[in-house]
Amino acid sequence: MLESPEYQHQIDFLLSALMGKSLLSWVFCGGDYVDEYPDCYEVMYNALPLTVSNISHKGDIIYITLGEWYIIVRGDGNWVTTYNEDYEYSLYIDTPTTTIWYHGDPTLVLFTQLRTTLHKTIMSVGPDIMSRDISWNWLNTLKKDKILTVANLLSNPIRLSGCGSHIRNEVYLYTKLLPSRKIFTLSNPELELLHEALRIVPRLLYNDRMDCVQKYRRYIPTHSKVKTISQKKI
Repeated sequence: MLESPEYQHQIDFLLSALMGKSLLSWVFCGGDYVDEYPDCYEVMYNALPLTVSNISHKGDIIYITLGEWYIIVRGDGNWVTTYNEDYEYSLYIDTPTTTIWYHGDPTLVLFTQLRTTLHKTIMSVGPDIMSRDISWNWLNTLKKDKILTVANLLSNPIRLSGCGSHIRNEVYLYTKLLPSRKIFTLSNPELELLHEALRIVPRLLYNDRMDCVQKYRRYIPTHSKVKTISQKKI
């Protein structure tokens, strides 16, 4: 399972390759959608070319805005510009300057002109671990749930999206919290430390700087500098 830092790298790539460019084609070349196209696919295809105006993600949901259309792709595949005959691809898209291949088989592809459909899809998962939604207020409100554990929070995408085994393990190491601890039993210093880990760990992964985790762990026993560190931008 890919995690939010990896999806953000894909978004960075797609933005550099597609933003502001015309999408000339979207072709399914493998996987389930070859046999049965998603709803509205042919209508969208006939409207091409359309200009890409936005690309973003929430957890494993990537959504592309072009014209009045939204294309939603969910899955753990990878977008690449280099075709490799040893890999299996499920779709490719063309712009005037390049072809981009999707390596893997998406679990969901939606074509819609309804913003409500986009909203419903992205709201089916919890806040992305790299988003601004991971705030102190958000975490503090979770204490109202008397059965929610640290493990439930970190492993349930409905609660928190974009968090996989790598991030979970690093958060456990960072905070020294037991997975079975209930969120409502955490003291304020422990909750601050969990918030700190949720902010820092995925950003270090995104920047390929996991070597820096040890630097931040030096502050953990005192709790005195946790708030100061959390205010820094990584």
